[in-house]
Amino acid sequence: MSKLKVFIDGGAHKGEAIEMLLDKRPDMDGCEIHFFEPNEDLIPELKAIKDDRYDITVYHSALWAEDGEIDFLNSVGRWGTLGGTTVPSIQEKWGLEFDRKNPNKVKAVSLSGFLEELLIKNQDEDCYIVVKLDIEGSEYFVIDDLFRTNMIDEIDELYIEWHDHFFPHFKALGDDLRNKLALANVEVHNDWV
Repeated sequence: MSKLKVFIDGGAHKGEAIEMLLDKRPDMDGCEIHFFEPNEDLIPELKAIKDDRYDITVYHSALWAEDGEIDFLNSVGRWGTLGGTTVPSIQEKWGLEFDRKNPNKVKAVSLSGFLEELLIKNQDEDCYIVVKLDIEGSEYFVIDDLFRTNMIDEIDELYIEWHDHFFPHFKALGDDLRNKLALANVEVHNDWV
């Protein structure tokens, strides 16, 4: 049985994870990369990435706890494209501002559902799945759903950036999820850079 290596990049931005993470992981050469990015301005840059080491697919979608459609708030001002979010309760601080009057509707993709479809499609292969989540507050909902659906068990490694500083009202939920992750059968890296 062959081993399929998969890298799911939630909040792909401009594809920096290739240089900052995957280039340091020769064990991931040849992997499938699934870039999920809700900011439509960044999609052309992601689609322009050419790297013979990887099979890259780009989704103009936000990873979320369920499939559907969701509002995406673009960051404006000095933060440029760094801080867009699908979670409107984000606190603006350190000069981060959002265009709250003009949210963009984007496709929302359940990470649990995506993983389930991936495993069904590749049922004849042993999958090694690495997930990176830098999704500006959506991580609380996505991780909670992964536990609810038991799909957390399908992830071998999780690189995650928590955004407690922008969501202090999610502190208790974040603490609970971090405690659950510490007990789960997944190697957790708190941050990815």
